[in-house]
Amino acid sequence: MRIYVVTLSDQLLANLIPILMDPPDRVVALISRTMRGKGKDRIFAYALQTRGIEFEARFDAPDADFGAIKAFSWNIAETLEAQYPDAEIVLNATGGNKLMTLGLVEAFQHVAPRIEYTDTAHRTIEVLHPEPSLYPMRQVLDVPTYLAAQGFRYLRSGSDDEEWRQRADQRKAAAKFLGRHTPELGLFFFVLNGMVNEAIQKKGDSRQEELVNPTQRFHEDKPPYGIWQKALQELEKAKIIAWNAENPLEVRFLGLEEARFVRGGWLEEYAWHILRDERLADVRRGIQGTWKWEGNSENEFDVLAVHENVMLYVECKTGLLQDYAELSYKTESLSRAINGPFGESWTLWAREPGEELHKRAQHHHFQVVGPQEIPHLRQKVQQWRDQRKA
Repeated sequence: MRIYVVTLSDQLLANLIPILMDPPDRVVALISRTMRGKGKDRIFAYALQTRGIEFEARFDAPDADFGAIKAFSWNIAETLEAQYPDAEIVLNATGGNKLMTLGLVEAFQHVAPRIEYTDTAHRTIEVLHPEPSLYPMRQVLDVPTYLAAQGFRYLRSGSDDEEWRQRADQRKAAAKFLGRHTPELGLFFFVLNGMVNEAIQKKGDSRQEELVNPTQRFHEDKPPYGIWQKALQELEKAKIIAWNAENPLEVRFLGLEEARFVRGGWLEEYAWHILRDERLADVRRGIQGTWKWEGNSENEFDVLAVHENVMLYVECKTGLLQDYAELSYKTESLSRAINGPFGESWTLWAREPGEELHKRAQHHHFQVVGPQEIPHLRQKVQQWRDQRKA
């Protein structure tokens, strides 16, 4: 039997990653009143539960008064040795403050064959006892587990559905075409978004929608030509719309999902395809879930990816926005909640959002990827991915 002992702190991933790399029979978590007050014990227990790992909490770990910390540490070490006389005990000394680390290492070096420390910044596990050594982190987190460690209960994502993935693959060429030509198609997106808004309506007071007016017309009597015509041909080829050059002013959306693709889903699918093509470890689109202890209201994320145990959060916008302050605050809040210390957040814009948002993004710690950068998203993802290897 192997017992893995951790001290919980604000960043739970440093405890969780080595556990998932070599799952023990039981995890014993030492929890201070401060961390219990923040609900970290419940969040950590839930994250372990999603992977089927047994969890045992030991509360009231002191985080001040070195004498009290030493006494608590020795008591825990001796209790575990007596309770599990044949078990291999491993201490991870990452969590807690420096005084807690000193007290625990002093006590557990007499009962634990191994004491280790998670160096998340350098993606290594340092062995402190019996002989100093280190070994690299392995990729062990997927999107649901990463979110669980932040207190978010993953319910579903659109990309979990195999039939949806097949349909998305059929639309891949169209999404890639729109992505490659985003700088030239700003007005096209504006016009098509307006058509979709006329074609779709909500069902009563619910969030559900239905396609009620699938056939729409360009308002001007000038047939689409050039890049607009090529974009319509790509959408027609992917069976998203019915359109032909003989009746070029008329567009018919072939279904609700197809209309949503035109309204902005194409950018989410474009990002999803790029991230998958670059072989990031886990990529999900249309993620839905709830903050586990904050009511039942659902949150939704456009695209999330985890690679080398780091989160990339991608939000996609195809329309124009007036309230940049609200968007910036919301993006930063969600980023802080789900990303952890090393994750990144990008907002992708099919139309230029303006200088104000760029300034706000710097202050609120997320990146704006404008229409001129959208065609080069693959290179940006490659750079982000390769930084994880450095």
